[in-house]
Order: sequence, then C-alpha cells, then structure tokens
Amino acid sequence: MHPILIPYALTALLVAFNAGGRTTQERTALWLAAWGALLIVLWAIIFRTIASDTARYYAAFLIIRDLPFTEMLTYRGENVLFASFNWTIGQLGENVRWLTGSTVLVVVVALFYALRQMFTPYQTSLLLFIYSAYPYLIGFIASGLKQGLSLAFLLIGFILLYQRRKVGWVWLLVAPLWHSGSW
Repeated sequence: MHPILIPYALTALLVAFNAGGRTTQERTALWLAAWGALLIVLWAIIFRTIASDTARYYAAFLIIRDLPFTEMLTYRGENVLFASFNWTIGQLGENVRWLTGSTVLVVVVALFYALRQMFTPYQTSLLLFIYSAYPYLIGFIASGLKQGLSLAFLLIGFILLYQRRKVGWVWLLVAPLWHSGSW
C-alpha cells in the first residue's frame, strides 16, 4: 500500500460526507478536504522518481540556470518563456524539486483561476477533488513541464474568450512561448 493512501482516503471521506454542501460548515469542510486531497497528490507527484521528459527538462534546467541572462534567451531554440522560467527558478537552487514544484504550483494556480471563472467556490472545490482523485492531468503537468504550462495558458485563454473577453487572445498567443505545440 502506498503511504499516501491513508491520508488521501481520509480527505476523500471528508469530501463524501460534505458533498451535499447544504450548510456553510459543509461547504467549508468540502473546500478544505478537496484542497487537502489535491495537496497530498501534488506532494506525491513532486517527490516522485524523475524520469522521461522531466529528466530531459531537468538536464536543460541545470545548463540554463548557469547561463548569463542574454544567452539563456537564445539557448538551443528553447521556448523563451520556459527558458526564462527555468533560469529564474534556477537562481533559487538546482534541486529538481524546485523545477517540478514551481511548475506544478503555477499550473494548479492557473487551473484554479480558470475554474473560478466558470464555477462557484463550492463547484470548484468538487472539481479540484475530482482532479486529485484521478490525477492524470496533474501527473502529465509534472512530467511534461512545458506542455503543462502551455496548457494552463490555453485553458485560461479559451475560458476568457468563451466569456467574450478579448484579453483571452493574449493568453492564447503567449501559450506557444511555453511550448511550440500550442500553435
């Protein structure tokens, strides 16, 4: 049994018991439990064994963090925002957890912002719990760092356009600066 299963199961029970959301206390308990479940999953993902795309991104991160700022901007054709993000995070330290943790943090905050544009805090809490119950998206973000950051910007852009807010185009145009697959 995985060590995070017990705390995750306890937060899942809190969500289940408070999913009705009839009172303020139930809604608050759901909100806390949903964020608790999400934090448990994020902890497990950030501190997992590094492999695949993340290992490749980490190798580039170690090089980018030591480059002068102007050289970093043109490093091997890296996407300019992702290279800048790597360089900035790299100034704080070289541990892979800095890179994966900060990426996941940015994407989860963007996901929360995007969901809050469309849903109430109560509905957003339920959705966050659902994301934690099947953490494919979060796992993808922590593995394909560039793709996750780009996806977050695309999500915000599409929601803003859905709301007929023209600033959504800015978010859509910035997304490829994280990962060129967004074009």
